[in-house]
Amino acid sequence: MDNQGPEAKSFTLPRLFRGPLNHALEQARLLDAALDFQNFDAGSIPIFLRDLQDLAVPLHVGVHPALAWRLLQGDERLSSEVRVDCQKRPTLCIAGILARIHGQGGHDVAGLLLQALHYCLVDGVRGHGYDAPEYFCEALGILARGGVVRFLVQNPTFSKKAYEVLCTYTRKLEVDLAPGQPPIRHAFGGDLTPIFRETRRLLSAAMFS
Repeated sequence: MDNQGPEAKSFTLPRLFRGPLNHALEQARLLDAALDFQNFDAGSIPIFLRDLQDLAVPLHVGVHPALAWRLLQGDERLSSEVRVDCQKRPTLCIAGILARIHGQGGHDVAGLLLQALHYCLVDGVRGHGYDAPEYFCEALGILARGGVVRFLVQNPTFSKKAYEVLCTYTRKLEVDLAPGQPPIRHAFGGDLTPIFRETRRLLSAAMFS
């Protein structure tokens, strides 16, 4: 690639497979890096989409069919922390990549994107334990950075469920951060208010840019 900025560069999408933890984390890192690019290498897109079809984990969010992508090998139950690193974060990034591929046209990814959104906006933003509030903010930040928030605002009927949930989150942030409200505290007493304010800023920028 040349030295142009991310807007002009094309990013070669990574091959995806279920592997040991170090390989799963490296794939997750590459998926996150892809969100900094608007264009993807044309030759890598069909291969990436085939990998997604092969690795998709079918789920349900209420009555809505959903898809997630697990990058860690083995069929054993994942711990909450590993599930975040090897399934939730990667799926959030994949949703952003699919939204961009869908917007560019040339590939029918609407079904994959729709089911990814159902997962991301509900289960995908849920953390576990004491760090759940911070992960919630991180997950919304990934969706904003990946273009998912903007996509839903511009196409609210694409997934009414995902759009409604996104609106619920934004309203909750406004209420929790309204003047006069007490600081948002971590379970151990730390002040999370600055993190929530930054999340609100990211969502607002993505929705109104």
